[in-house]
Amino acid sequence: MPIAFDATSSGSDLSGLATSLTYSHTCTGANRILFVSVLTAVVADRITGITYNTVAMTLVDKLQFSEGGVDLFNYLFVLVNPASGANDVVVSASSGTSMWSVSESLTGAKQSSQPDSKNTGSVAGTTLTLSTTVV
Repeated sequence: MPIAFDATSSGSDLSGLATSLTYSHTCTGANRILFVSVLTAVVADRITGITYNTVAMTLVDKLQFSEGGVDLFNYLFVLVNPASGANDVVVSASSGTSMWSVSESLTGAKQSSQPDSKNTGSVAGTTLTLSTTVV
């Protein structure tokens, strides 16, 4: 069974005071996997976890960077075999921040040993360099 797109959802709280962000995401199909990305505009690491349907998701990686003079953190979480149907994504933070989150579910995904690799990239001029680490 090939991997296929299922659905995407998003939520945000730009107040700078959010310690929690909740929005709905619907997963369908067989052999599901869910990815959730969160971007925060703070100089400190504040995201403490994400749940889907109250099940804790696994942190894949986080990256701190600066864009236009603003310090940002980007986080990526994964959950293998998330519950089907409409359920809440809940992002938790240790203290107030602005948060932007996007979730994407796929079908046809391997149901064990996930993630099996991850990569990070860097840009120098017009060249993008990626390195992949097999987990």
